[in-house]
Amino acid sequence: RGALRIAKLRHAGDWNVAPLGIPNLTTALRDNVGFDVVINHKEIFPRDPNLVYYPLIYIHGRAALTFNDEDLAALRKHLDPGGGTLFADAACGSDAFDAGFRRFVSALLPNNPLAPIPPDDEIYTEAIGYDLSAVQFSKAAGGGKGRAALEGVKLNNRWVIIYSKLDLGCALERHQSLDCKGYTYESALKIAVNIVKYATIP
Repeated sequence: RGALRIAKLRHAGDWNVAPLGIPNLTTALRDNVGFDVVINHKEIFPRDPNLVYYPLIYIHGRAALTFNDEDLAALRKHLDPGGGTLFADAACGSDAFDAGFRRFVSALLPNNPLAPIPPDDEIYTEAIGYDLSAVQFSKAAGGGKGRAALEGVKLNNRWVIIYSKLDLGCALERHQSLDCKGYTYESALKIAVNIVKYATIP
């Protein structure tokens, strides 16, 4: 009771590529950060009436995703006025998912396109959790270190969609292929922790 519960959104875009990604994240949130969180996530459809109990909805995939008008209306209501947040990433930096996710956001919030989250935003800083100015990219994403690259949609001065076109979920599962464009496990974990804390702490 009172613990954070995270849901994973079911969709047609190969939505369950990294089934252990969120359990690994929630375990780290509990054990390393002291976060009151339920370890097991719920797999949910957009129109599930229980959606209201999940302030953070995770979307991950490898292929294009589509939702009908009723699904979009339910998700739109969850964000505003519901106060929920969508956290998404493209599995291994999938171009198909990235293109599909951008179309999804355009249909979901047509007057609020995805935009880069500014480098001075608090989500990248220790004010939220970890300093994300020098995270480690995977070899397929160029290697080296740099600031985490996130995009989002802001409503009422709050990021209601937070998106990484580089992989986080497979990295959180510690199961990245050599061509997986994303981050190392340690860096993906820091990014994801900051996103969760930003989305759920008042």
